[in-house]
Amino acid sequence: MMNDESPDKNRGNPATGRDTMRKTFYIFTLGCKVNQAESEGMRAMLQQNGYRPVEKAEDAETVIVHTCAVTLESEKKSKKYIRHFRRFPHHPQVIATGCYATLKPSEAAGVGASAVIPNSRRSHFLKFIAPQRPAPPPAVNEGYPSPRTGFFDDLPQPPPAQRTRAFVKIQDGCSHGCSYCIIPALRGRERSLPPERVLKILDEMEEQEIPEVVLTGIHLAVYGRDLTPKFSLAKLLQAITRRSYSFRVRLSSLEPQDVRDDLIQAVSDGAPNICPHFHLPLQSGSDKILKLMRRGYTFTQFTRLVEHLRRAIPDVGISTDLIVGFPGEEEEDFSATLSAMKLLQFVRVHIFPFSVRPGTPASLLPQIPEKTKWERQQELLRLDRWLRRKLSCQQIGVSYEVIPEQPSDEFPGFFQGYTQNYLPALISGVSPGTRVRGKVVDIRDIFLLVNPV
Repeated sequence: MMNDESPDKNRGNPATGRDTMRKTFYIFTLGCKVNQAESEGMRAMLQQNGYRPVEKAEDAETVIVHTCAVTLESEKKSKKYIRHFRRFPHHPQVIATGCYATLKPSEAAGVGASAVIPNSRRSHFLKFIAPQRPAPPPAVNEGYPSPRTGFFDDLPQPPPAQRTRAFVKIQDGCSHGCSYCIIPALRGRERSLPPERVLKILDEMEEQEIPEVVLTGIHLAVYGRDLTPKFSLAKLLQAITRRSYSFRVRLSSLEPQDVRDDLIQAVSDGAPNICPHFHLPLQSGSDKILKLMRRGYTFTQFTRLVEHLRRAIPDVGISTDLIVGFPGEEEEDFSATLSAMKLLQFVRVHIFPFSVRPGTPASLLPQIPEKTKWERQQELLRLDRWLRRKLSCQQIGVSYEVIPEQPSDEFPGFFQGYTQNYLPALISGVSPGTRVRGKVVDIRDIFLLVNPV
């Protein structure tokens, strides 16, 4: 969930009535880092047009639900929160946007959305917000129109609400065609934000003293190949390195088959400000399943890439995504995924049970029972926990840079954050949002306990 910058001092309440709430808003975000970046942009656009953010949805005249549809569970959550906000006693205007709103706009309207804005029209979302209630615009028709090639909804880029990490969307769309994924249909073809615009945004981040910026995209590794003249993510990182920003830069998810030597070199040359962290979705350790998924690589090719990264950047951290219960996944395929986790030693693993997406090739295949998916997911989660604790123990005595982000609920007195290679860390005696160097002296569960030096 995205919390807005500050509480509104003139909130609506029973004594003052609805007029004090008019033009107040709250944004609730589900899903990926791209969604988070887009929510920040919508927040800025609203503020530039006289709307005021509030800390609680209960105090907002307009609630924007930025939805997700990457899995069936994401759809369920999107529906749940649209319905939840619509039932508030003061009956706020609920605006649904994002991938679920694009996929099933009539359904979103049916569970309570006053207006439904597809991805292709998000940069014009102010037109959908009724200046005075009641009078919500109608929901759009079914069909999830994709943004045309070349269109990029370049929303404003404000200071991030949390002040410790900013998400900057520099790429959108995907043409890869994995057999299970509906996102290309909802996001359109690949398109990129021109490098001069990216650098201007980063210049603004420098003035705002943001400690970490995450470059995000749906198919980030192919950034720039749609531009004229063509550009690349490696060239962008080189330009960023030349500017010597005070913040560190992290890349979001990269498709393994698109990670080339020039990108690896650009990350290595950009240290310490370019984080040595690659999120590479493996999805399965089985070549049979990878082929059914249409992933475009074999497990051996993925392993060679990981080995190459670790030779080129010794302190690199590699995280991944895994899908369990994909159609056709037999015990030997699942065992291959378990073996892959043990072999590759990821710093973090996101584990998802396969979710049928309408209209995708994988939705037509014979499905694995839900009970089997759940059991396999739990086994992977247990293994991941054990492997991460083992990896954490190996870091004692190593020095890392940590950005403290927020107080730890589990370990009072500590701030939690991440090292540059994406290991979770605990640190005390420092201010949040600063880049702090320290040595690992112990572990707490999977967290590194870091003493500032």
